[in-house]
Amino acid sequence: MIRESPYLPLLASLVVTFPTGAGAAATANRDGTALSAADVVARAPRIGIEVLAEGALAVRDFPAATGLVFPEAELTSVPGGRLVDRQGRPVPFTAEATGWWNVEKTDVKWLLLRFKASADERYFFEPGQNPVTPTGPPIAMVRDGNVTVDTGPLRVALSGTKPVLFDQALLNGHPMLAEVQPPFVLTLADGKGVVHTVIHNWRVTLEEATPLYASVKATAFFHSHSGLSYMEKPVARLDVRYEFFQGESFVRVFHTLTWMVNNYMVGGREISLGLRPNLGETGTARLGMSDAAGLPWETHWNPARQLTAQQDEADHFAVTAGNQKATEGKRLGGWINLQGQDGRGISIALRHAWQMYPNAFEVGDGRLHVQLWPSRGPSMSFTPRALMTPEFFHHPVWKVHPWTREEGHFVHERARHEFFQYTAEGAARTHELTFSFHDQTSRRSPPELNALTQRPLALRQDPVGAFPFLLLSPDRPQAGPGSDAGNH
Repeated sequence: MIRESPYLPLLASLVVTFPTGAGAAATANRDGTALSAADVVARAPRIGIEVLAEGALAVRDFPAATGLVFPEAELTSVPGGRLVDRQGRPVPFTAEATGWWNVEKTDVKWLLLRFKASADERYFFEPGQNPVTPTGPPIAMVRDGNVTVDTGPLRVALSGTKPVLFDQALLNGHPMLAEVQPPFVLTLADGKGVVHTVIHNWRVTLEEATPLYASVKATAFFHSHSGLSYMEKPVARLDVRYEFFQGESFVRVFHTLTWMVNNYMVGGREISLGLRPNLGETGTARLGMSDAAGLPWETHWNPARQLTAQQDEADHFAVTAGNQKATEGKRLGGWINLQGQDGRGISIALRHAWQMYPNAFEVGDGRLHVQLWPSRGPSMSFTPRALMTPEFFHHPVWKVHPWTREEGHFVHERARHEFFQYTAEGAARTHELTFSFHDQTSRRSPPELNALTQRPLALRQDPVGAFPFLLLSPDRPQAGPGSDAGNH
């Protein structure tokens, strides 16, 4: 039994104050009277923002985002201040309140900033100062149910009806993709063979569009017509989120698949996405052998040549060209690049490629595909035997318990109960990818984008710039879900 401490009422009213370097922002006058909101803002110190860049990668003006937290009554409008670098030069940015101190949402607690950051720079948010906001129209728009994004060098069309990754992509006016693009792929394994699916209810929504940034979300459902979908119930949900950035020719993609099959004996055979490049009849294919710097593996490429790089174990990958094994090693670097003779190219970086094995890059039949679960190798299974290591599944401890003694391996203790159900329904997995379209004028190379995909540029509020806050306050009104969102 836990007894209530007599000190809880005291703790609930404690105010803990952290220093802010040059002095914390005062919330009261010397005579004890409260400062006005304008006075609090005027006396608020500027907030330092640190850039945490892993390694020695010299990144300049890269799209970044970070969250700032504010004490009560310090920020009552958005953006509520300006952003400057260490030389005091204003930096254009956009701001969004993601949490508030009050239910009326008039007192900002969390502020999300988006701007272009450099690894060797330091930034400061100055409350109460006039902001410099990005100029120009939003980089994305909706027309006739389709979304068009124009970042400057890259113009992309996302279809509201065709379930393809990109309907069109122009780099500096040159088409980078063939007219017909492959759909997203999900095939199932039911123990008897491969079960194909079709995509229904494809929807594309423009979530956010500013002069600096655009976010687009696509949703759909995979259906099977082989009897696995009871009354046409979908077998999986697909969510694809795209992020675009002004001045950049790459697209960040988050691919999420949510399983909706009740029967855990039905698994996945292939999960993939890709595109058909328009890069000419011949060129060079490059595979990253490291997730940081390092020379890639290269080979001749043409649209008809088959090339596969598969990470089949945490410490093993193999590359095959045609039907011949070309090379192998421990861990793929996570990126592939196809480049035509004119210098135009397309690259894909898959974050945590070797950690999230099995997966594969595949080139052939005019396609460039990422297999998030490869069609070669074992199928994706949700059985306990597949989810556990052999050592754990057959551990001697299972011979001790009465419900597993006879089997000699793991069995759920309630498996024999009449109403017990073991299912994978609701399980979900997200993969993060970067698709880059580049030519000789592009500012980012495939290895650099891969390095930033594997180890993103991280920004954080200076810890010294913490503020007074109320500890253990059960009566403090909150603004609902998301009000305590941290740095992004």
